[in-house]
Amino acid sequence: MEKKSIILTPLGGGREIGANSYLLEWGETNILLDCGLNPRKTGFDALPAFDLLYEREIDAIIISHAHLDHMGSLTFLAENYLTLGGRIFLTGPTAELVPVMCMESVKQIERDRIPIEDRYYYHCYFDRDIVNGLKSYFSVQNYNQNFKIAEGITGSFFPAGHILGSAGIVISDGDYTLTYTGDLCRNDQAILKGCELPREIKSDCILIESTYGGNESAHEVDYHLEYKRLAKEIKKCIKRKGHVLLPSFALGRAQNTVIMLNRMKNDKLIPDGTPVYIHKGSSQAVSEIYDSNGEFLQLPGNATVGRSCKAINGYRGKGQFRAADELTHEPSIFAFTNGMMARGSPSARLAGELIREAKNCIFFTGYVAPNELGYQVVNSKPGQSICLDIENQEWVRVKSRYIDKFSFSAHAHREHLLGIAAHFQPSLVLWVHGEESSTRWLRDRCRKGAEALSEAPGNRESILLRLGPKKINRAYSSFRAVIVTVGTSLLTTYLNKTGRHLSEIKSVTREEVKQYLIENPTEISGICAETNSLNKGRISDNDYVYFICGENPEGMLCAGILNDLYKESHLCEMVPVKGLTPQAEAFRRHGMRCLIDEIVRVIERHDGNAVIHATGGFKAQIAIATLIGILFRLKVLYLYESFDEVVSLPEIPLGFNYEALFASRGEFFQLLDAKDFTMSDEIYARLSESLKHCFYKDDVQKKYNLTPLGRAMFNAFERQLGGADSPVPISVHGESALWGEDRDVLGKILNPMIGMVLERISRYRDIILGFGFSSTNAAGKRPGRAQGENHLELIKKDADSLTYRVEHISASKGKQDLLKIRTTKGMASHLLKLLGRKVYP
Repeated sequence: MEKKSIILTPLGGGREIGANSYLLEWGETNILLDCGLNPRKTGFDALPAFDLLYEREIDAIIISHAHLDHMGSLTFLAENYLTLGGRIFLTGPTAELVPVMCMESVKQIERDRIPIEDRYYYHCYFDRDIVNGLKSYFSVQNYNQNFKIAEGITGSFFPAGHILGSAGIVISDGDYTLTYTGDLCRNDQAILKGCELPREIKSDCILIESTYGGNESAHEVDYHLEYKRLAKEIKKCIKRKGHVLLPSFALGRAQNTVIMLNRMKNDKLIPDGTPVYIHKGSSQAVSEIYDSNGEFLQLPGNATVGRSCKAINGYRGKGQFRAADELTHEPSIFAFTNGMMARGSPSARLAGELIREAKNCIFFTGYVAPNELGYQVVNSKPGQSICLDIENQEWVRVKSRYIDKFSFSAHAHREHLLGIAAHFQPSLVLWVHGEESSTRWLRDRCRKGAEALSEAPGNRESILLRLGPKKINRAYSSFRAVIVTVGTSLLTTYLNKTGRHLSEIKSVTREEVKQYLIENPTEISGICAETNSLNKGRISDNDYVYFICGENPEGMLCAGILNDLYKESHLCEMVPVKGLTPQAEAFRRHGMRCLIDEIVRVIERHDGNAVIHATGGFKAQIAIATLIGILFRLKVLYLYESFDEVVSLPEIPLGFNYEALFASRGEFFQLLDAKDFTMSDEIYARLSESLKHCFYKDDVQKKYNLTPLGRAMFNAFERQLGGADSPVPISVHGESALWGEDRDVLGKILNPMIGMVLERISRYRDIILGFGFSSTNAAGKRPGRAQGENHLELIKKDADSLTYRVEHISASKGKQDLLKIRTTKGMASHLLKLLGRKVYP
């Protein structure tokens, strides 16, 4: 059987903890490994880079487990991209958990927790009927049993030890084997055994998580000591008649916490009669699924999650939350959602009461992100104030002296991750699903001690695993792209050398030209402009050659022959371009635009490491390729038939037209954000003509996406505005609902929408000296504003600064929050052009 090429591209989860999703192109079969949602982002930024799926169909989706960052966009994917007959492969417990977790997203919409003005097109797929219809796509598989993914491709799940149903998967076609771990836990948890790695499996490539790669002390944590330390603190709290809050995620953490408390009772470490409560809703529904899948769990005695706790509803109606004394009449333990204490969640509402009394405890047992309320709570000290409710300006002074964090992670620490990678004896290790510092530490450490290649790919960075029969296992960016424009001189020269007339060109076959060149090898270098240019331009073993041709038969034939000539000694690929034909209408409508996209896509794939041989093809084809090369500061090689050697064109001071972007920045960023999809055509029509090529319309996602050239221009625009590693200095005067008592990083801004505005402004950090926040008594009334509208409005411009009023839903009556942006000398007017007088998220 012919071996097909294999390419892996992270769509999300590359050097980030985000919306995990990895596109695996196995020949003509498209497999998606997870399809997550980033709950800490908004809009299409919360989804993986699904624009890379444009005009593709997905043949199979593998779901590693039911956390939203691994399957939160499943309804959108299944409805729009899953091919007829395509399947969603998952374990039995995960098949039960996925609809429950998807339904939580539906409830977010139904309860207006995502306001209409903040909804995007994809939110319409958070729908009960669509969620219920998912089950028809499910293909439920047992652990450690082979199953067919597609023709000639099999998979096998193994227990990952993270949550109920979590699985890694080994995928193989008999020649190439890839392992995707999903999220892993090596140690046993209170409720679940650690991962069980398959034996005698050697992988060519392993795609492995890196969540705890940056935690240098995680391996030093002794579970049993943490277990006893937590039990001791709970016992002391119950003794002083206080309540204990253990913020817990509905899936996995809550159930593990409940069983851990059960074990503490059995071990006589905490009072046996102490009530344990979870919140009704998703925690309860998930717990019932856990109890119905007891064969996958390790439970003490005849315990179950349901028998070890009681589900209660903390809401009494109209959004009001019951007091702790209404929920219970005795000292109790609450494992309430959510684990990071998101504002408005049951754990946040209960914390707002418990934190006011010194006797109560709040103990976090997992990771808390800096922009969440839980981060402020766990880092608070008695006497400090915390804003529990931004909209209603509910501030509370901390009195509890018992707020702490304990380590009961459901992720493997970095030493375990390195050991797991080594277990599979891979040729290539790809570190994903971790902050950049984590993935790079693991990459570098793995390189030191293993023979395997070790990489930490970013989103959109493609890895070539196999090309035909050759196992490559390298990122495309590690090769130099040699881009060759192809014409038809190969055929005309062949006809001339064999004494045939040019009119016979349509009857020439690939086989006869190849046979001629085999019999006359000395003719190869001079038979056409393309071979002559490559011969004199010298291609190396580290080059990947692309033959860019028209889609007309003669162009395809020439590119195919050239590809056959060079593929034995080099990596190469022919790239037919839609519309690049001698037909004027096709050439006008598609040819030039598609030619630009294909060349830029190759340059992007190789991270700018490219050279262009602009020698063959249409005159316009050569001209466009030359211009792109000059624009991207690439070496452009040209060879005229009488030249003895190839000529490298000089660098010319050309660049992208940023002035056009500034002039149309309103429309540009509206299309980029993609919220106003009903108006998208009208917005696109208002763009300047020079910017229209930066976008293409994706009818599946109902939005305009950036073309490869658009992405290149926007990335260059951001690079020109400054590096992301230099933070903007911040000063704060007064106290506000935005920043509380102190501020050091923008990530701690309490209103996430204003935080997004400020992060966007910080892109211009090369001309910004600092941000100054202040809160003052407002003189007179503010201008009227829409309820819930978040934006900045200019009130003053000096030569070296801009002052904006911060309009936000959390604003206090009688006060106004101001942001003063100090710029480098004389640059305030330029910055105002970039930002505008009103700045929205």
